[in-house]
Amino acid sequence: GGPGGGGWEGAIVTGFGIGTISGGNAVFRDRVFFRAEISRTPNNRKIDQVDFVITDENGDEVYRRTERVYGYCAFGGGEPACNVLEIGRDARWPDTDNRIRNGDYNVEARIFLEGDNDPSASWNTPFTIDNPALDGNVAAPGQQDLVVRIVQTAPNSDADIAYGALVFQVEAYDPGRGSRDGDGIRNVDLRIFDENGSRVYERTENNVAYCAFAGGEPECNIFDFAENGDAWPDGEPIRFGRRYTLRGTANAEDGRSRTVEMRVTLER
Repeated sequence: GGPGGGGWEGAIVTGFGIGTISGGNAVFRDRVFFRAEISRTPNNRKIDQVDFVITDENGDEVYRRTERVYGYCAFGGGEPACNVLEIGRDARWPDTDNRIRNGDYNVEARIFLEGDNDPSASWNTPFTIDNPALDGNVAAPGQQDLVVRIVQTAPNSDADIAYGALVFQVEAYDPGRGSRDGDGIRNVDLRIFDENGSRVYERTENNVAYCAFAGGEPECNIFDFAENGDAWPDGEPIRFGRRYTLRGTANAEDGRSRTVEMRVTLER
């Protein structure tokens, strides 16, 4: 996507036949590339650089590149053709060595005009990678999937409404290693997002029980809204009556991961 007003004209584009479209979203299986197609800038000012940033479904950055070569390709090239990133088993994001996994992503192009220290424009578009051969989330033949579930939202409750307080506890284990909470699990990433997809809280738990607000020996800590000034730990106000997404990602000792999420309405 990209704006067509304010003196700007352009978009983030990909190549014909590279991916498919599902529900308005680009889906890539075997290869992927993007470029910033910029046909007009305010007052026809010159472009200094384009920074590409790709983030995963948790909002974590997996890839970044600065491009000054015309063509403005996310993976380099552009003289004249963009480099294409091949997707396959054990594929990695260039430069970062981050493993490419199946899932939802967002690519952002931050465009800097000459003389500007901050981006003059920022365009972004969501996309999906779906290749059954590459992802560590897929169990090998004869291997059981990780068990991951949200067992508490509010104190002593797994309901989709939390009154007055939040807990957010995840249970996770690898059936190939055992059936107790934590068997075969390295850690669990616990994240909370608002209705706009902005992350309002996160914590990585290395020990059972996997509790968003610590504790778990044996009881999780309770995050009482009123006692915390009706705000998240970073000071962001809690918006009551709105739905938040609780997302837990269990990372196994063998490198696999599995994510579970639930939408919960918060009330005073």
